[in-house]
Amino acid sequence: MTKAEDGIAHFPSSWAPNSQRFAFYAFKGSVAKVTLWTYSLQDKKAALFVADPSTASQAAGEFSPDGRWLAYQSNETGRYEVYAQPFPATGAKFQITRGGSTDNHHPLWSPDGKELFYVNDGRLFSVAIQTQPGLTFANPVPLPITGFTQAVTTARQYDITPDGKQFIVVLPPGQGTGNARPTVPIQIVLNWFEDLKQRVPTGKH
Repeated sequence: MTKAEDGIAHFPSSWAPNSQRFAFYAFKGSVAKVTLWTYSLQDKKAALFVADPSTASQAAGEFSPDGRWLAYQSNETGRYEVYAQPFPATGAKFQITRGGSTDNHHPLWSPDGKELFYVNDGRLFSVAIQTQPGLTFANPVPLPITGFTQAVTTARQYDITPDGKQFIVVLPPGQGTGNARPTVPIQIVLNWFEDLKQRVPTGKH
């Protein structure tokens, strides 16, 4: 759908709830310069979301469940922080995170739109958030999910189920984390009924 110029790669990050628009970011080679865009399937056009990206990089745009907000990461302060803006953009901008041990990145809305998650120093955090009548939010709360090693310019390595009850995470093999579970292999048994008859002989008594 999008056509990148030579030396530029496009990475999709989020679909709008109506599936008529998606957010993506453009990364230019090895230069630490990333721009955040949205693409309209109806108009077949891409639009730069942040008006003036000349001094900063923005990426990982995530639409809110109602499609009225876009959360993203930006390093305009000298390090990556998580921001939210109305969609379509009105010029209003809210900085959700401030500080932390490392960059704050890869935001994700909860299915009900009442929480915004993000990663800092390999740990997942949650921010209680309200978007009506205006955007307000609480202080971040660390969650017991750790072990992320992703860079700020790579794809998000976690997601949440539609019911909001479980997270799906991608962690490196052998990663020692507090939320890790023992490795359990998957085994496929063919002709299982024949195997069952050998294990539990049947006969008349």
